[in-house]
Amino acid sequence: VLACLAKSPDDRPQTASALRQKLASCADNATWTEDSRRRWWESHADSLREQPTKISDAATLAVDLGQGR
Repeated sequence: VLACLAKSPDDRPQTASALRQKLASCADNATWTEDSRRRWWESHADSLREQPTKISDAATLAVDLGQGR
């Protein structure tokens, strides 16, 4: 996941397939099956959608986006 946040675009996975391969090689991948992923999202998705964005998060995002200009 940290590779996705690399400062240089050349250091980031270049395709979704490359990212998927990197994620598949993670140590926890064997215990995190497709079925367990689906169950997790089924039990958490609604509560995650209902959580409002904090005003402080929005303000931080606006500042962060402005720094790259």
